[in-house]
Amino acid sequence: MRGFKLAAIAIAAVIALIFVFSVVGFVVHALFYVALIALAAGGVYAAFRLGRASNRQVSKGSRESEVQDSHPTRALPSADVQPYTPPAPPTVPRPVTKPNVDDELAKLKREMGG
Repeated sequence: MRGFKLAAIAIAAVIALIFVFSVVGFVVHALFYVALIALAAGGVYAAFRLGRASNRQVSKGSRESEVQDSHPTRALPSADVQPYTPPAPPTVPRPVTKPNVDDELAKLKREMGG
């Protein structure tokens, strides 16, 4: 009976170790995959940022060369600049009616009841 107990304890210890190692292995693999995904995402983000920064520098550099070619310190001659005057809005003649003060006063008195 004593040998049976020792064998049962040994088998239980082996099963417990297998269970513990499988859980630890699962956790280690999960952390590895999370770290791998984070590393890949960080690489994509860094490439995106570097690409946008170099694009800005290229476009900024091309604008600077255009500005240097066009001599920005020299002002345009005043003869080349023509002021814009918008056309006058169309006017529609309206008939002018002279208000009849007496008629308005009579109307007000009727409305007021007097």
